[in-house]
Amino acid sequence: MRNIIECRHEDCRDSLKPWNAATNFTSPAYSVTYAVNANMISPGHCILEFGGGNLRNTLFLMSKMPTAEYHVVEKPEVVDRFRSSYKEFERRGGHLILEGLSQRPFEVIVCTYVLETICPSSQRTKVLLSLRKALRSGGIFIASFRGYPGVKGTKYEQCPAGEGYITPRRTFIKPYSMTEVRELIKATGFTSLEALQNYQVESPQNIHIKARA
Repeated sequence: MRNIIECRHEDCRDSLKPWNAATNFTSPAYSVTYAVNANMISPGHCILEFGGGNLRNTLFLMSKMPTAEYHVVEKPEVVDRFRSSYKEFERRGGHLILEGLSQRPFEVIVCTYVLETICPSSQRTKVLLSLRKALRSGGIFIASFRGYPGVKGTKYEQCPAGEGYITPRRTFIKPYSMTEVRELIKATGFTSLEALQNYQVESPQNIHIKARA
């Protein structure tokens, strides 16, 4: 998960601590519970979560489908912070990836509230393109994004590149609208996109989607 395409604003870039974006959520993301309830994921699938955080999504999936094969990509700093969760994950047979992606293709890739913490935009596109290529043909990408109303903070600062905001915890966040999510997904070669909620506004607080490779 190391940045390769870097922002030219070196002072800002070097001060960022992207691992601080991982939050100790208690419940899985809506997109993940929706996918389980809609039978999008089966016990025989090989599943990757990109940016596992405290593993709220993957441990939930493991409890529902223990025979599936699980891989998680995460930064070492986040793994150290949630060490007990990662020990449990590996005890259940999960595979931890600290750099790059596994060479085997996946039927399902989960990525919730992660892409919008990556800067600059060229790097977000590069990461999503890599995830799409890691899916089998017809595989499912399940994702959640922060919408503009969901990015709140009186002490947030505009990033020097004008792409998003810098938080007091020295993390980056770029809120998305429905149109921006569609454009991002389309630009990286996914064949379809489906919103998992019936959004009545262009910029909901959170955006949950399913896309196919």
